[in-house]
Amino acid sequence: ALEAAVACRLEVSAWQECGMSSKAIMPAVKHLRTACRGSIRCGWDKLSRNQKHAICSNTGSKTILERGDGFMPSIQAATRGNATGLLTIRAAASLFNSEVMTSALADKTRLRYHDLWRGFVTFAIAQRDLTAVLPASKEMVQAWAMQLLMLGASPSLIRSSIAAVQSRHTYNGWPAPLSEPRLFQRTMQAIFSLQGAPRRLVTPVTRSMMRKLMRLEGLTLGQQRDVTMTVTGTQMCARVGEVKRLQVCDFLPDFDAAISRRYRGSAAMRVCKRKQDRRRQGLYPRLMKGSQSRLCIVRRIRSWMSLRGLAVSAECTKRQRPAARCQHCPPLFPSFRQVDGRWEPMSRQQISWAVKKVLGMVHKGEAHFSGISMRRGGISQAVHARVPEPILFLQSGHGSGSAARTYMVPQDPRVLYQTARALRI
Repeated sequence: ALEAAVACRLEVSAWQECGMSSKAIMPAVKHLRTACRGSIRCGWDKLSRNQKHAICSNTGSKTILERGDGFMPSIQAATRGNATGLLTIRAAASLFNSEVMTSALADKTRLRYHDLWRGFVTFAIAQRDLTAVLPASKEMVQAWAMQLLMLGASPSLIRSSIAAVQSRHTYNGWPAPLSEPRLFQRTMQAIFSLQGAPRRLVTPVTRSMMRKLMRLEGLTLGQQRDVTMTVTGTQMCARVGEVKRLQVCDFLPDFDAAISRRYRGSAAMRVCKRKQDRRRQGLYPRLMKGSQSRLCIVRRIRSWMSLRGLAVSAECTKRQRPAARCQHCPPLFPSFRQVDGRWEPMSRQQISWAVKKVLGMVHKGEAHFSGISMRRGGISQAVHARVPEPILFLQSGHGSGSAARTYMVPQDPRVLYQTARALRI
């Protein structure tokens, strides 16, 4: 009965969360429903206690320490008030594995992996062999990948699905199914060579677009926020999630004024955590003062904060813990909604919609804009200005040139014809 309940709960949601259409998953769903009639025997009783716990455990939710962002009260909650006391070795190791080691992967990655793992378990139940889940063999993973290919899954989804299985094994102390040297890379290379697709067109934000945005007049309060946010995110070369997490205490005007007077009127933005910054050392992208007061983004941010009544709280915790989110200061670009008297930050989707909306006011082709346009535009403008890659990465936070080049789009398409011009007959 437990097996049937698990299968029924997983059957539809797991496939739909993987991006499958209802038409594509119906054959698999019918097969699962047939298998779940009565009390099916999938080998659940043959599994050990550790295997059952590893299969069913939810690693997608945030840990207590992550919800508290590392603050001492969250540690006390995790240890049930015994933060300074002496735990047994077994209890301390168990607490370390559940509350600390889980954070080796980002919380959103874990949530995605958990959803994909549920699909893998559903596939094993359909095969009536739960003993093949943990530890899984190479043949089991290859069969799972083939099933996804037959359902029309994208290569990126298949890669994430296999990575979820690999991660579940290593997290629980089992060897990964594709642990042979370069087996995972060769597998994905074969799949991408068959199913790969070009990237969708995303128009980057250019300097001329930013100038037009800054010169707009008669804007509503929401439009002023969106214009300021778009220009700020572009100059920071920021991801949408980084713009979402900005707080008023992260805005640092005259950050380098002590070095030289020429930097008065400029500013820096404190980015507490970036995708490649797994050690949480932080990053401080710079914002240069504009050539005119009307085009100065630093002045614009100050004006926006004054207009919206946003100010750094007297209880700000960024000085004590600069890598953690402040519990008292409001977001720099809040939504127009309050919860318990506090402004809520904009969601990622709201930021993408806002970027599309304001860029559509100064440029045709609104459909080709998205939140990625800010980061892609900032990096592309820096490349066009011949900023050295190591210096550019200090602004964008990239760890390697290969990852950064996916954002690089020439401002002038004439450079794309240089090779053709050299070969012209």
